[in-house]
Amino acid sequence: MAYTRELAVLGIDISRDRTLRSALMGTTLIRKAEAADLKLGPVATSMLEAISSHSSKASSGYYRKQAIQYLNDLGQGLNEITRVTRNGGFLHLVVQDSYYKDVPVRLADICVEESELRGWRLLRKDPYLVKRTLTSLNKAARNYKKADVSETVVTLRKN
Repeated sequence: MAYTRELAVLGIDISRDRTLRSALMGTTLIRKAEAADLKLGPVATSMLEAISSHSSKASSGYYRKQAIQYLNDLGQGLNEITRVTRNGGFLHLVVQDSYYKDVPVRLADICVEESELRGWRLLRKDPYLVKRTLTSLNKAARNYKKADVSETVVTLRKN
């Protein structure tokens, strides 16, 4: 949605055709077909369980589906990066942790774990504290207690 104007200049009207918006990682649109056989590490599994059991409305439905969709997209992206990278190649990720309500989404740890499941080895993980996040601008989101959020540079090497 943030790029509506730029896409319009390119002749893409996302209000009529949701194909591009639906295909993006992190979209709020839920796609029909999702992988039922999602194999995740302990950090991602724990996060999904915390989201599913949260008392907030739609946690076990829409928000759980959205999290699964995001993790599935992450897995597919890492699969492709692994496929096209030679052994000994490097991968650098810059990811920002966040929250679902008061549930921490430790994205850096999830990315490391999911990469290691695909044969990558962690070389460095450098977190940097983020002072302002989009969540801090949302008045409703301020109702949930949160700790500090980090943006982390993750460096991995393919075994």
